[in-house]
Parts: sequence; C-alpha cells; structure tokens
Amino acid sequence: MSQQNIIPKGPKGYPYLGSLLNFASPNRLAWLSDLKDEHGDVFKFTLFQEEYYLINHPDYVKEIMTSKMKKYSKDTGGFHTIKKVLGESVFTTMGDVWKRKRALAQPQFHKKKINNLSSIMTATTEEMLERWEQKCQAKQTIDIKIEMMEITLGVVTKALFSTGLSQEEFQTVVDVFTPILLETNRRALYPFKFMRYLQPKQHQAYKDNIDTLDQIIFGIIEKRRTS
Repeated sequence: MSQQNIIPKGPKGYPYLGSLLNFASPNRLAWLSDLKDEHGDVFKFTLFQEEYYLINHPDYVKEIMTSKMKKYSKDTGGFHTIKKVLGESVFTTMGDVWKRKRALAQPQFHKKKINNLSSIMTATTEEMLERWEQKCQAKQTIDIKIEMMEITLGVVTKALFSTGLSQEEFQTVVDVFTPILLETNRRALYPFKFMRYLQPKQHQAYKDNIDTLDQIIFGIIEKRRTS
C-alpha cells in the first residue's frame, strides 16, 4: 500500500470468535460499511483469531491487481472454493499461468471485438423486451433479478461461442446458476472446510448443479472444436 506507515485498525470482536457474529449476520454489508466510515479505506477484523483485511479504495485495489500483484496471493480458502466453479481461469490463477491465460483472452477485449458486441446486446435486449411485453399483456409478474441474469448470460454465451445455447440449455443454466452462486459465496466465507459438509443434502445439490453446468459448458466447447 502507498501508506506503509499506517497500521490498519478495526473492531476487537469477541475472544476467539472475533467478529464472526457480525460477519455471519445478514447485515454484514451494513456492518462493513460502518467499519469503513469509522476506520477508513483499509481496516481489519478477526475471525477465529485469523486476521482479515478489507481494501475499499480503488487506488489500493489497482495496486493489488496490477503494479504490486506479485506481493499478493490468490492461494486462499475462498479462491479454492471459487475454483470448484470457475476452474483454472484468469480469475483464479496466478503468476505465469495467469499471464498465459490472460494473453489468450486478450484478443476478445480488442476495441473492434467490443464494438461488435453492440449488435448482440441490442438483439438480446429486443428479445427480452418482447418477452416482457407478452408477460405484461398476460398480467404476469416480472422478476428483474432473473431477467437481468438471463440477458447477461445470453450476451455472454453468444459473444464467447459462435452458437448460443438452446432454449432448454439456457433455462437449465439460469436454474442452476443462482443456487451455485449463492452457495459458492457462502462457502468462500467459511473459516473451516468441514463447515461445507454440515448439510449433506445442500452439499450434494451443489455438486449436482456444478455437474449440470459443466456438462453444458463442455458440450458447447466440444461443438466448437468439431466445427
């Protein structure tokens, strides 16, 4: 960090537990926001005697992600959990592996490529508006969260692959993606691995959803390779 002489401060919490009760609370974001107001853009808290730091300022985040990224590691429990879903991707890898994957992905972010996305975004949005019109005429409720996820997935799949998902595959992705995301976020915050297995049915459902998503994604990759 640029301010090397500053030692981050934060709440003391409870003996051994630290700030676990606040961190596990449904009001976690409000609690973190209050800590930011009280302690500034960098503060720390403890969970089971382990220290955690929250970096809130964009300049500091830029240092971590770019100029000083070699000083920081993704080798954490949270990232190992995320790898269960994202695999060895640009988001989860480090060092030379990250550089190779970043170079492979770079052409997709060329200005010309980005400009070409406009037609995909427009077409996908028009399809969504047509669905909305039909639902409004039928006096059906529109779930904005689901609709935004669908349009995002639609743009991403059509942009990354020459052919998009079938309607059945697309709906399957939508159905499993939300529970996968929620459970991954929850697991990434667990201080101990064994906590992932305390609910066997939920654990099995999580694995099944990931398997379903993998089958669709690898199916698309195989079609792309053969064509």
